[in-house]
Amino acid sequence: MKKKLLKYEPLYILISYAILALLMYWTIRADFVWYGDDTYYHFLRIIGLSDNFKHGLLQSGVSTSFFGKIGYGQYIFYPWITLIPFSFFKLLTASWIQAYYLGLMFYFFVSFLISHYVMKKFSNSTFQAVIFAVVYNFSTYRLIDFFSRAAIGEYLATIFLPLCFLGFYELFFGDNKNWKILAIGMSLIIFSHILTTFMCLLIFVLILIIFSPKVKLSKNRLLDFGKAVGTTILATLIFTVPFIIEEFSQDYGIPGQQALKGKSLLSLITSSFLNTSGRSFEGHIYNIGLILILALLLGIIIFKKFDFTTKAIFTLAILTFIMSSSFFPWKFLQNTPIGVIQFPFRNLIFATLFSSIIAAKSLSILIKNNHFSITIAVISVTLISGSLWYSSFNKSLVNSFISQDNLVITEKMVNRHNIPENYLDQYIPKKVQKYLPEIKQHLGYINGKKFLQIPGIRNSTNYFELANIKKGDVVDLPYVRYRFTKIRLNGSVEDLLPSKRGTVRFVAPTDFNKLKIQINYDVPAFQLIFVISLLAWLFLII
Repeated sequence: MKKKLLKYEPLYILISYAILALLMYWTIRADFVWYGDDTYYHFLRIIGLSDNFKHGLLQSGVSTSFFGKIGYGQYIFYPWITLIPFSFFKLLTASWIQAYYLGLMFYFFVSFLISHYVMKKFSNSTFQAVIFAVVYNFSTYRLIDFFSRAAIGEYLATIFLPLCFLGFYELFFGDNKNWKILAIGMSLIIFSHILTTFMCLLIFVLILIIFSPKVKLSKNRLLDFGKAVGTTILATLIFTVPFIIEEFSQDYGIPGQQALKGKSLLSLITSSFLNTSGRSFEGHIYNIGLILILALLLGIIIFKKFDFTTKAIFTLAILTFIMSSSFFPWKFLQNTPIGVIQFPFRNLIFATLFSSIIAAKSLSILIKNNHFSITIAVISVTLISGSLWYSSFNKSLVNSFISQDNLVITEKMVNRHNIPENYLDQYIPKKVQKYLPEIKQHLGYINGKKFLQIPGIRNSTNYFELANIKKGDVVDLPYVRYRFTKIRLNGSVEDLLPSKRGTVRFVAPTDFNKLKIQINYDVPAFQLIFVISLLAWLFLII
C-alpha cells in the first residue's frame, strides 16, 4: 500500500496544487477587477499587448491602442513576455475580466509547481517542498502584490524568484552543473519585472560578501557562471535589445521616484501579526503575514538546530525583513542607483521567500518522520495558511476603495475603452515631459500652426491623415519619438527631424493633396534577435 502511494505521489501533489489554485481563483474572481494601487495600469498593459498582437506587432514596443495613443513606449521599458498567457485566455472567453482572473489562476498553479520543484531539489524532501509551496503561495505579501497593490509585474517575478535563488545557490555553494537553473530563473524575472531583477542582483552581491568564506570558487564554477550570464543575455535579447538601446539613446527620468523611507519596524511586526493585506493608501502597512512572522520567531527558538545553510537563510530572512522598514538607514542610499527601488517594502519579496524556507525547515525538525505526522502537518499547514489568506483577502474589502463601485474595472469600462490611463509621465524622454500635456491633447503643428488629431490604427501601425501639405512643410505630430520610431509617407520611408518636444517631426519631401503618415516601432534585425532568443531557450530547457 505504501509503495502504491509513493508511486502516485507526484500525481496526488499535482492534483492538490491544481485544486488549491482553483480555490484561490474562486476566492478572488468577480465580474469586475478589484481596484488595487496599479490595477488600471497593468490591466491596460495586458489588453494593449493583445491589441498589438492582433494588429500583427510581435515586437510590442509602443502601445498603439491605449496610454493616450501618443506612441507611449510601454513595452520597450516594461517587460511583456509573461503577460502573453492572459492574451491566450482571452481566446477562451469573451470577457477580458474573466481572462484576467484565469491568467492569475494559471500563474497560481505555475507558482505552486515551481515552488515545489525548487524546495524538493534544495532539500531533497517532499515534505519540505509541499510546506514551502503552500506557505510561499499563501503568503500575505504575495497576496498584497497581486491584489492590494495590483503590482502584476512584481507578482509574476516572485513566481520565478525561488528558481533564480536555487540556481544562484547551486552555482556558488552547491552543484555548479545546475547553472542553467539560474539562467532560466533570471531570464523569467527579466521578462516580468526589471526592478526585481536589479534587486536580485543586489541581494546576490550581499550574499557573496556576507558568506564569502563559504563561496566555492574554481575555474569550472567561474566558467559556468559565464555560461549562466551569457545564456541569460541571449535568452532575453527579445526584450533587452530595444530596452538597453533606448535607455542610452535619450535621457529618461527615474519612473515614479520616491523618497526612500520605510515604515517603523514595530509597525511592520504588528501588521504581520494582524495579517493585514489592505492598501497602504488606506493606512495599512505591507507585511509578511502571521505565518511567516511566527516562522521567524520559531526560527529564533530552534536556531541552534539549524545547519549552516539554514542559519544563513534565516539570517537573510531577518536582514531583508529589517531592510523593509525604517530601521535600515535608507536615507544614505537615496541619491545612489539603489534609490530606483522606490519603496523599501519591496524587500518583503525576499523576506517572504527566505521565511517560507525557514517555515519548511523548522517543521521538518519538529515533526516526527512518520507518514501520519507528516500528513497531519501538511493538512494543518494548508488549512491554516489557506484560511488566513482567505480571511485577509476578505477583511481587506471591508470599507475599502478596493471594492468601491466607481473605482473597480467593469465590463462596460472595458468595452467602451474608458479605463483611466495613468503614469503617462513614465517611460518617455525627459524633454517630452514639459510638452506632455499638449501631446496628450493630441496637439500637433504644421509650420508652427496648431492642429488636433488622434491617430488611428491600421496595418499594425498608428497613422495620421493630413491634407494639402506642401513641399518643405514642417510637420510635428503629437506622437513620442524613440530611437526605433519609423515613419512612412504614403508608403515611402522618410527620415525624421530633431524635435524640441521629443516628438515625431519631419519635412514634407513633396506636395501631398492627401497624406497618410504611418508610424511604427521597428527594431532592426528583430527576427534574428527573436530566433537567437528562441534558440537560447531551447538550449536551456533541453
